[in-house]
Amino acid sequence: MIGYDKLKINRQIALDLPFREASGLITHDLAKPHHIATLTGPPTWDEIALSGLGVLDFDGATQYLQFPTPILLT
Repeated sequence: MIGYDKLKINRQIALDLPFREASGLITHDLAKPHHIATLTGPPTWDEIALSGLGVLDFDGATQYLQFPTPILLT
């Protein structure tokens, strides 16, 4: 089995949250920094018009991610 960071597509990823755990539970970052976040409120799925890429849309009031420590995304 190839490790997560060994796959070329994953080498530059700073934050990869799978959201398998559901709302209100700790979500574990799969990327190398291994951040921990708590998801509050179920976000809605949206799509980027030009690429068709699926993204999560948070309203910031009832839907947000909370990180116990600051994260640096470079």
